[in-house]
Amino acid sequence: MTLRKLLCLLLSVVLLISLAGCFGAPQQPLISDADPTFPENESDLDGIADTSSSDEPTSESGSMETDDPISFSDETKRVGKEDFGFVTVPEMWVDFKDVNESTTAQYSDISGSYIVSLDNNKNVEIEDPELWAQVILLQMDSYGSTDFEGATIEYMGYPCYQCYGTFPDGTIWVVHIFTVDDGSIRYLSIEGPISGFMEIYELVSESYSVSE
Repeated sequence: MTLRKLLCLLLSVVLLISLAGCFGAPQQPLISDADPTFPENESDLDGIADTSSSDEPTSESGSMETDDPISFSDETKRVGKEDFGFVTVPEMWVDFKDVNESTTAQYSDISGSYIVSLDNNKNVEIEDPELWAQVILLQMDSYGSTDFEGATIEYMGYPCYQCYGTFPDGTIWVVHIFTVDDGSIRYLSIEGPISGFMEIYELVSESYSVSE
């Protein structure tokens, strides 16, 4: 998402105001073994997205989805940038090039189906983490999410705004926005098809660190 598009989204004042109450008292993480509302295994994931076709979900590139992107061995690697933070991804993952020329650090499986993005507020010029989270929810809505919501949680020891959306093609998109010790606001995004999402989410989200 380019800065121009992001700033355009900010102009939707009415919808932002309607979303202002989405982040109230702290809640359980939307994705957690302790959260019974989120599926804990792949067999339970079918009900999350209401797909209009029995076809397997496809990525933006049109490739057919399989379980291959998450069928990786124990080999992993650390990726990230000093200003964005670092996470662990499968060894076979590559740098992802956004068609919108985003300054975000992005990584994906070879097919581009599962994408992890790291960023900070310097690139989006937003000083309020809750406002940034509201913008993300607005994006999810504009992208056609059939079900999106926000929660306030503790993530890696930091107060965090968590945004979660599902889409008709079976894609899940989860975003964490939180302020770290140096005062910068960090952004971690994980998106991909239902099949295998939990494996990727747990690997990446549980491995975040501010420094390498």
